Amino acid sequence: MSTRKQLSALEVMEVDQAKEKRKHDDIHSYACKAGGRCESSPSTPNQTPAPKKTKNVEPTAASEPSLMEVQNNIIQIITEKINNRADHLETMIKNNSKEIESVCESLNSIHSDVMGLKKENESLKKENMELRKKAAELDQRMNDQERYSRRWCLRLQGVAENSSENVKERVKEICRAVVPEEQRNVVTTAVDIAHRVGRLRAGEDKRVNSRPIIIRFTTRTARDLIWKHAKQSPFLKTQSLRFKEDLTAADKEARSRLWPAVDRARKEGKAAYFSGARAFIDGKEILPT
Repeated sequence: MSTRKQLSALEVMEVDQAKEKRKHDDIHSYACKAGGRCESSPSTPNQTPAPKKTKNVEPTAASEPSLMEVQNNIIQIITEKINNRADHLETMIKNNSKEIESVCESLNSIHSDVMGLKKENESLKKENMELRKKAAELDQRMNDQERYSRRWCLRLQGVAENSSENVKERVKEICRAVVPEEQRNVVTTAVDIAHRVGRLRAGEDKRVNSRPIIIRFTTRTARDLIWKHAKQSPFLKTQSLRFKEDLTAADKEARSRLWPAVDRARKEGKAAYFSGARAFIDGKEILPT
């Protein structure tokens, strides 16, 4: 670029010198015409004027790009990078969109399954509640039936065991001793079944750990008669014997919950007693808390 500028300056100087020479020749010819005579002056050699001094410019390559070109190149590179990034982002967005659509479809399917399971769960809950209710009703009915069948039975505790014993005959003797003389034949003939309950463990003393005896009567009248006189029988007290009701497992559990209140009431001098699984204090029924 600096070389071109130097060439242009030289051409300008040559043009200026040509103009000066032409002007000088015009003045000389005019003077000759006016005087009528003019000797030609010796021609002086034309000296090429010294070139004008130019600023020292470091020589650079002739193909050095301009600032505009550099800017255009930078803009082009940045544009290409932006386009590449934009294409990459567009691809990523498309892939993400597909994944999001797939996730949405999966979520919709899961939501549908969850709603189905929720409905099924509600139905199962309702069915479970109904089954629980029916089971409770069946348990109550079974307990009532078992309780009713046990109304013909009594349990006798404290009778020492003997390997050669006749349990039924021993029970008849005890029942005869409990009731008045005029009723002894009634209760004796009413004893249907009598046997020990449970299994005797090895090493236990039969005299100390005697198993209870369960007695089944043929009539409830005979059973109730024994139960009535057994509460105040001096024979049972002297022999350390005791008659107990034959309760169901549910009635035993109910009594165990009511026993603390009954025991406390008895210690306070109140009339507290059981009737089956029910407890009464001073004639009023109490409920487990």
